[in-house]
Amino acid sequence: MKIFQKRKKLWISLVLLVLVLASGAFYFSKHRQKLTDVQSDKVKRQELVSKVNASGKIQPKKKVDISASIPGKIIRLTVEEGDHVQQGAFLLQIDPAPYEAAVANARAALNGARSDLESARSNLKQSEQTYHRKQQMWEKAGLISEQEYEQSKTDYDVQKSRVSTAQHQVEQASANLARSQDDLTKTTVTSPMTGIVVRRAVEQGEVAVIGTMNNAGTVLLTVADLSVMEAELEVDETDVGGLQTGQKATVTVDAFPNKKFAGHVTEIGNSPIVKGTGTNQEATDFKVTITLDSPDAQLRPGLTCDGEIVTATRDYALSVPIQALVIRDITKGDKAKAHLKKEDREKEGVFLMKDGTAVFKPVKTGIMGEMDIEVTDGLKGNEEIVTGPYQTLRDLNDGDKIQIKKEKPGEKEKKS
Repeated sequence: MKIFQKRKKLWISLVLLVLVLASGAFYFSKHRQKLTDVQSDKVKRQELVSKVNASGKIQPKKKVDISASIPGKIIRLTVEEGDHVQQGAFLLQIDPAPYEAAVANARAALNGARSDLESARSNLKQSEQTYHRKQQMWEKAGLISEQEYEQSKTDYDVQKSRVSTAQHQVEQASANLARSQDDLTKTTVTSPMTGIVVRRAVEQGEVAVIGTMNNAGTVLLTVADLSVMEAELEVDETDVGGLQTGQKATVTVDAFPNKKFAGHVTEIGNSPIVKGTGTNQEATDFKVTITLDSPDAQLRPGLTCDGEIVTATRDYALSVPIQALVIRDITKGDKAKAHLKKEDREKEGVFLMKDGTAVFKPVKTGIMGEMDIEVTDGLKGNEEIVTGPYQTLRDLNDGDKIQIKKEKPGEKEKKS
């Protein structure tokens, strides 16, 4: 009986112990904060290079599209694409026959106008003599009537007007002759500059058409100076603010993928290039020109290229991975700061790892490299910060308990 009572007491004690342990475990699991797995890295100093990347086309610095100033049939064409031409060199001939006829017609009209002028001057001289003679007869002797005197004066004035009109007709005929002669000279097209013929858009026998208000004229030839080549890039509006003339750049041409061309920024456009207006893909770019320092002789206008412009460098910058930066509301849980404006409440910063706890630290940033960003204020260096994963950083809060994520067996080898 005593043995049974001892066993009963032992079982009761065991049950009570189990209940106490279960209650404690439940309470502990209820109030214990869950540990968040994170990735971390050290704040370090390194060289940072900030770059702007954009795409564009290779173009010569100086290029002239030669169009016809007068219409006509091309009867002679002496150049091919790739030919080197000097300034003033003959390029092509437009049929001059109709313009030679126009010059002959204008010259004949001028000669006729000059003859009319001489005739009018002769009549004026005769009329002037008659007028002066009758004036004397009227004023001194009264030998003629007043009507006869007035008629001679009127004839004299009329002849003076005819001389003036004939003079204007000579000037008009002379201008027409000059215009016809100018049109005749335009039938011979010469090179406006020394360079390479990079485009021949017409063939001998075609008719050159001049441009009008609503219709562009025929581009006959294009001559370019290929000794100075440029890369015309279209830079996004978010990047153009950091660009300045003189900044160094590297250009890669799709046709020569294994070669890089050094250059520098020489022009930054002021007028925007708007694409996709009225659509969801609308974008605003600006034209940025890079002059190549040593262009290759194989470069041709219109080749597609990619440019990389160095906007800033730091030799020994305190930096953190870009993905480690987050934005947090510093007034959360602090009623004393609730009155702050939105721009003052939201701060950019990183999460420090301190004794297994995530501590938000506001920072100020500088230039941005490819994978890292400069920290100008808020950190001293060598601090351990949370760098990921991305989803974890989005949801992480100041004071959360964290632990370094343990890699599963074989995961490290898979990443490698």
